[in-house]
Amino acid sequence: MSAFQPEPVDQMVQVMMMESGSTYHQLRRLDTGCPIWVSATHGQLRRVSERLECPVVVPPRLQELSLRGRRSRNWVTAFPEPLGGLKSLCLVKNPGLVLSDVLNVLAKLPNLETLVIQDCATQQAPAAALSTVTLPNLTTLQYIALSDKSIASMQQSLLSPNLTSLKVWYDYDITNWPDRARPLGALLQANPRLESLDLCGCVIEQPGWGDTFGEARSLKYLRLLSCESENNNLKALLELAAGEGVEQDFLPHLEHLVLDNVFHLTTKDIRRMVTHRPVLRFLELRGWDGSNVADDDVQFIRQSVECLVLETFYKEPGALEEHEHEENEEWSSTGTPSEGSWLSGDEEQCLRPAGRGGAGR
Repeated sequence: MSAFQPEPVDQMVQVMMMESGSTYHQLRRLDTGCPIWVSATHGQLRRVSERLECPVVVPPRLQELSLRGRRSRNWVTAFPEPLGGLKSLCLVKNPGLVLSDVLNVLAKLPNLETLVIQDCATQQAPAAALSTVTLPNLTTLQYIALSDKSIASMQQSLLSPNLTSLKVWYDYDITNWPDRARPLGALLQANPRLESLDLCGCVIEQPGWGDTFGEARSLKYLRLLSCESENNNLKALLELAAGEGVEQDFLPHLEHLVLDNVFHLTTKDIRRMVTHRPVLRFLELRGWDGSNVADDDVQFIRQSVECLVLETFYKEPGALEEHEHEENEEWSSTGTPSEGSWLSGDEEQCLRPAGRGGAGR
């Protein structure tokens, strides 16, 4: 339930909760709230905070709950008793999320498996004391479009000993893009069972790659989206994984690597990594500059892995045209821009302006 203005949402919730014979209390999945209320005043748009007029009762059988906008400030106090059935909680677009309120709610969700906090700004009530919350069943955690401060605040009080999937998409501030090696390293060290890691906008200086990923020994899937600002940022990761003549113990179980919107690496770097990493079976390269792609490297790589996906925004005609329909690769070497954005997916999170080319595959 969502609307351009909050009043219809309040009316719908009231009807569902209070109407005689309502099946509201049998709900298993609920998604409600308004991101923002925008009204026109004398030809100009005016933003107004969402009104919070409707008392909320959490359905006792609820399994999945998504709260959008400031609605979550109203709902965090609506858990008078533990809700053992809730498996998934998602908070989206709340500019004033009080951290102590969130922790109080999480403490009442002993069986929570998935937690998503997206495009929110956490703040702390002056007199509130933060307590540590342990979620033993949490396996999936996603911080999307959050600041370093918000993520650090959550992690100081949230323990997830069985976490296997982590998504960290930092917000983007080009005037203040800190080295995130230390906080990310601490996050990975606190969750040694991680098998899947998805990072966006995570810039790490070259010396920090080893310390950051050194403890992530259980990783099987790694995605890096728009994570480099200097030429050698990601090369450092490849070098650590593919030392000449040295048996590697770095990310030993990595099977699936995704590198999105990488503008300085070449397929030569990837070929070197594949050569020294026989356990790598799936490789996805998206949003790449076609001038950094060599046909002979691609031929070698596609013969070395089970699945290769290569998407570039420009590529001169080459020898691989005859292999376009091979089962274990997706490749198009065309000098004509195709339709769509050339950046790799998740356009709202891409950190660079779109170029002139199209989205080639």
